[in-house]
Amino acid sequence: MFDTEPQTMLKLIDDLRNGTDVESDPFPPEMQSNSPKQDRKKLPHMFRANSLDAVSAEVAEVLRHHDIGRTKLYPARLLKKNGDLHEGEFFFLNIRELKRGFDPEHSTNVRPGPNPNAGDRGMMPFILDHDQVAVTSDVLEGPDLWLDPTLFRSLFFKGALAKELIAKKLIPGTGTESRAIARCVVVPPA
Repeated sequence: MFDTEPQTMLKLIDDLRNGTDVESDPFPPEMQSNSPKQDRKKLPHMFRANSLDAVSAEVAEVLRHHDIGRTKLYPARLLKKNGDLHEGEFFFLNIRELKRGFDPEHSTNVRPGPNPNAGDRGMMPFILDHDQVAVTSDVLEGPDLWLDPTLFRSLFFKGALAKELIAKKLIPGTGTESRAIARCVVVPPA
């Protein structure tokens, strides 16, 4: 397994959550899925590895055909628990685009941070239903993939990118499965 200092990994995780421009050096050359199902034959196409976002080659290919802005993909080998290598290509995902568009007033089942201007982040449930999260129409400008710094573990896809990922069965398209894409409500800016 990789030989990365714990402090280096913690800084990398924090930088990635904040959309910081991270170069390839701190990314380990190997990854191990955080999922207990990591040894099954069919891996998910989007998953957590070493506590970082990771994607299959198929997702990476779709992302390359859309506007992902400054977001970067870093290749790494994916290991099973027993140390054997999974077949296929995998990438760490460094999402460097941030958009503040979360609208707590029009969202349901989402807990906003007590003071988002001070860096407090809101929380979404792990499994979302469609139309529970509202975003302002401002987010429709610019890249198709982004994080919202006011929501913890938020990952947003614009319509065409989301539709392609769902159509190619690279990510579930309903709000009833973990890691699913849930449709957002788009409201006018405040």
